[in-house]
Amino acid sequence: MTSIRRRLSIAQTALFSKRIKKKVVVFESDDWGSIRTPLDIGDEFKSFNLNLHKNPYHRFDTLESPTDIDNLLTTIENLSSAVGRKVKITLNYVLANPDFDKIKTSNYTQYFYESFPTTYDRYYGSTVGLDYVLKATENQLSLPQFHGREHVHAPYWLEKLRSGDKVLSKAFDLGFWGLGSDVYNLPGPKLQATFDARNESDLNFAHNSITEGVMLHKDLFGFKPKSFIPNNYTWPTTLDGVLLDNGIEFLQGMKKMANVNLNKEEKRSYALRRAGYKTKSGLINIVRNSSFEPSFYRDREKEIAKCLSEIRTAFFCKQPAVISTHRINYVGGLSEQNRIQNLKLFSRLVKTIVKEWPEVEFWNSVDLGENYRKI
Repeated sequence: MTSIRRRLSIAQTALFSKRIKKKVVVFESDDWGSIRTPLDIGDEFKSFNLNLHKNPYHRFDTLESPTDIDNLLTTIENLSSAVGRKVKITLNYVLANPDFDKIKTSNYTQYFYESFPTTYDRYYGSTVGLDYVLKATENQLSLPQFHGREHVHAPYWLEKLRSGDKVLSKAFDLGFWGLGSDVYNLPGPKLQATFDARNESDLNFAHNSITEGVMLHKDLFGFKPKSFIPNNYTWPTTLDGVLLDNGIEFLQGMKKMANVNLNKEEKRSYALRRAGYKTKSGLINIVRNSSFEPSFYRDREKEIAKCLSEIRTAFFCKQPAVISTHRINYVGGLSEQNRIQNLKLFSRLVKTIVKEWPEVEFWNSVDLGENYRKI
């Protein structure tokens, strides 16, 4: 029944979306550059008295290592040779992480950050991972895009730390914050959702975060991003103009986006997004209608069949297959087998796609957005 509902959902979305005659696959991968679960904290998890291993992010997701990046991009390069066309992936980056020492020195009154290459160097003693991405981008295999300056609701986080929240304080001392709501459910905004604003002060913070984040992207990758995916799919449309002012043209996301309303007495609403069409402000919607997330499931093999089924439905409806596939699937710092197994599955998926649809093309998110604009 879940599979049937998923196909019906894709078909429903297609009714309100622009059609593309070609068979196109777009891989969109979020969370690159961001800390999640630190390396080597081992038994410290037990001291939280929370079932952290219930959440796959705590079992598998950590800052990507040079080996992780090299393995993914080498796999994509080898696949491109094997299938006779470029296989592309959009890597949605978080450009910075909290500077824990400076934040603590301020008694949690100010937010400070470090660029993700600085975090690379602190974790792995090297920034070569960035070099791998720059080379793959030059070869048109990867395309870094914007996922936010940070992946934390910094004003809310600092408030909870100042109030002495024991769990978040313990996590802070271990160098992270990203506790899943399924293991530690907090009132208020989503801790991981940078843009889940509660008031004008939060909006001002988000405004500055976007502007500085885009400039960091330009400094690190050599160009401004053209597309954006708000973390946790939560976004205040009042900030659309900030994106446009910073050169963002395309808005990635799911079929529905969680709206941000400063009037918290009102129930949160969700906006239905029409792929290829412009929002009221002029951003062009890119809508994910498929997923390949093997790290979230015990039976990882089934993800190939599920994803192929979703691609078939998208193509039947004259839609590009826009596939969500998060970083968690391609990192091995907490479980090397996680990366090894999923890269093999990814390779099988791509080869099966090309076998079933020999005419298929692989685009990145900006390719898709620019083609929508022509229709």
